Amino acid sequence: MTTRTDTLKPNGTSEVGTTCKQSPDIMEESSNSMPMQTKGNIKEQKRRPKPKDGTKLICRVCNDVALGYNFDAVTCESCKAFFRRNALKKKVFNCTFDGNCRLDPHTRKFCSSCRLKKCFAVGMKKDWILNEEQLAKRRQRLSSSQQSNTPLNNNNNSSPSPSASSISSFEYMQPPYEDAEPALDVPNLKTWVYPADKYPVSHHLFWNTLEVSESTSQTITYIRMVVQEHENTFNENYPSGAFVIPKNTKEFFVLSNVFICRLINFMKYIPDFQKLPKEDRISIFRGSIREVSLIRASMAYSYIENMWVFKDCNGEKSYLDTNILKATLGDCLYSKLAQFIRSFKIATNDDKVIMILLLLIEFFDQDKSSLLSSEVVVAAQEKYTSWLKTYIECKYNDEIGKVLFPRVLVKLMDVREIGEICNEATQNFLLQGIDPLTAEVLDLKLMVDKIGNSP
Repeated sequence: MTTRTDTLKPNGTSEVGTTCKQSPDIMEESSNSMPMQTKGNIKEQKRRPKPKDGTKLICRVCNDVALGYNFDAVTCESCKAFFRRNALKKKVFNCTFDGNCRLDPHTRKFCSSCRLKKCFAVGMKKDWILNEEQLAKRRQRLSSSQQSNTPLNNNNNSSPSPSASSISSFEYMQPPYEDAEPALDVPNLKTWVYPADKYPVSHHLFWNTLEVSESTSQTITYIRMVVQEHENTFNENYPSGAFVIPKNTKEFFVLSNVFICRLINFMKYIPDFQKLPKEDRISIFRGSIREVSLIRASMAYSYIENMWVFKDCNGEKSYLDTNILKATLGDCLYSKLAQFIRSFKIATNDDKVIMILLLLIEFFDQDKSSLLSSEVVVAAQEKYTSWLKTYIECKYNDEIGKVLFPRVLVKLMDVREIGEICNEATQNFLLQGIDPLTAEVLDLKLMVDKIGNSP
């Protein structure tokens, strides 16, 4: 099974099922699409006017409330933004069920394959998506029009209209997790609380409270072993000499070296990873390090203390100052990261076992064409997805499990979106004269050496 995590079975049920490839024709333009605009003859497509009789418009993709036509079809703002982000991508989305998922304002985010297919089916045209040159001309035209229509001496008390740039750019600033659940207050973070939540995941009573059957007993045992190894590896005290509290950007990245080493040690425990040749191990680390780091950052973040918590060399609690992160990442990227972590912890019910299994699923989500042993990677991702489903079924009741399983899988889409943003940011750091040691960590050379020397 290829587990691109855009999953929801029709009628709201979910399970690890067969993969339904997106039909090749859905990326094609509809037969009545307008011709592609040629260079030198750039002309913006005219939108159809909204009905003047007050008719309520309904999105033809997900049945949400629509404000008008977008790309030549009546859609809501969410589906408009989704289509703009994905219609021109070469990436092929996969439906893990039967390719006919039910789409509504809640479920539309669960299956990108069926959602994009529906966008094309209702007549949305990808050649109406403006490129950078067209956007620049549009902004210039709107700005000129606004200036020419504004009286020199306007004493009216009417509210000022937004600038042309804000009008044209707002829709491009939607975060990749726009459909995420609204943030909850800290006391209400856990949507569902179960007896197991009274104990840490390393405690035997946590596992004894799960409803394990004869058919799931062995899988839960395997999950427990992986979780225990994760806790043993990442809960170790930070070594003496490491920066306990980073004071600047350089020290922050040096501290991240400890995380990379621990991740390598943890993955050495995973049999699926050990089956791979060294070339594949290196490729997988290169392809997943930032996304896995985001999931680990979510685990280490404390809502109550509003900081990232770790143990220093003496085993005492230490905290990563958020101001260092803001200075390192910039306010904009830090804000995106904080918003993602909040939505991730809510989506996963702040369940550490779920997050560990998602970490493994994401770790083995790779471009299979570049690997020597792609079949091992495919089997590993399928196995951990199955483990995740089994764990959720054993801890949560059936009704909640049907919602929670697809909900946590779809969050991996957000992990990848933020991972791409972080990737661009780290490239910028490399260009700003970071010292060689920090550059080595960012470029993962140290990681490559460690993996290459492992047995």
